[in-house]
Amino acid sequence: MDLEAISLIQIHQFSTSNAKQQYVACFEKRYFEISNAVARLIVILQESRTMDEACERYAIQKGCHVSQDEMGALIKRCIIPIIHPTVSTKSKRTFLFSIELLNVKSVGHFSNIGKFLFNKWIMLMLIIFSIGLEIIFLSQDLTVYNISQVNIYTLIGIFSLLLFSSFIHELGHASACRHYGIQHGSVGFGLYLNFPVFYTDVSGIWRLPRLQRLIVNMAGIYFQLILLIPLLLFYFNSYDNTLKYSLLVININFLITLNPFFKFDGYWIISDVLGVPNLRERTKEFITYLTKKIRHQPVAQNPYLLQIKKRERYFVILYACTVNIFFLYYFIFVIPVFLVHFWETTPALIKQTVINLASGTNPDFESIKTLLGQLIFFSLTVYVILRMVKMQLKRIYRNKSASENETITPQN
Repeated sequence: MDLEAISLIQIHQFSTSNAKQQYVACFEKRYFEISNAVARLIVILQESRTMDEACERYAIQKGCHVSQDEMGALIKRCIIPIIHPTVSTKSKRTFLFSIELLNVKSVGHFSNIGKFLFNKWIMLMLIIFSIGLEIIFLSQDLTVYNISQVNIYTLIGIFSLLLFSSFIHELGHASACRHYGIQHGSVGFGLYLNFPVFYTDVSGIWRLPRLQRLIVNMAGIYFQLILLIPLLLFYFNSYDNTLKYSLLVININFLITLNPFFKFDGYWIISDVLGVPNLRERTKEFITYLTKKIRHQPVAQNPYLLQIKKRERYFVILYACTVNIFFLYYFIFVIPVFLVHFWETTPALIKQTVINLASGTNPDFESIKTLLGQLIFFSLTVYVILRMVKMQLKRIYRNKSASENETITPQN
């Protein structure tokens, strides 16, 4: 057994709510949660020059003889999946589509500048000031007047501000990583379910304590709050309705970002608060466990959620039930209702917009906003459905091919 690859595994204490001390193993920018026993095994292998020496060290620790075959079996079961992950152990793709927009070096120029904003006193001052301005803004009349007529420049301005706000959001995550001495990745654009999103690779934060991970995951909203300070001050001096509309959209974006069910910032925040990594997968595991228990089917082992501390366990079980109800509601009710609404209203909106353009009249802002929103959401929904069908067909084909290969009897 070649110990060279094992020597490249980095081990860090993992701050979770698990009742037992867990560790995180890092290999080639991939991260795996491992137990204390596996961590000790890796350390022994890294400190040994030969397999015989590793067996002797491990035997002393366990208090019994360990052969090379037994050590090889341990390595194959516990360590090989870290070095050579199979399809089942690799992380599932979060995005159906993704593209890099800024490489690590380019993002690093901005994160080096922004990292000072995570000084605790600067953070406290900026958060209090920005939230104070937000309270004043949201306590006013939020009705948008005199924006019934829209031109292309207004749309470009609003869209550009929203894109810039999203870019600042991602720089917040990167800057927080740099502040804590963690190497961040690139900034990109992707499609999560039927939501277009920007993202920053912050996988390295798994080695940080829970509080620091929490700050990194909240850093995007923190940077957007900083951006809102000059925008709100300008609005209080001008009361411009276009700017008011943009500020409202940014605030609505906060609510979407903090949604704990989709894998947006809110999901990672609640994962850090509860101390449960891969929270969505753990909830699926728990529901599967309950289903087997109800059907009186054998269960190999207790799910992860029953291994964590009692204080967090009840909240996680509540989350597990709620998130499954939410997704059931989203896919069975929200999407079908939207498709019916799209079919009933979009043709009339398109017809009215064409008539307005043909007569030289500026289209109504609300109509344009509704039409563009529905077209974008419909296009993304159709794309997601087609991708999911394609992926399912590929999975069926792979399973069928594997089954056929297993039934072939070698000829003598």
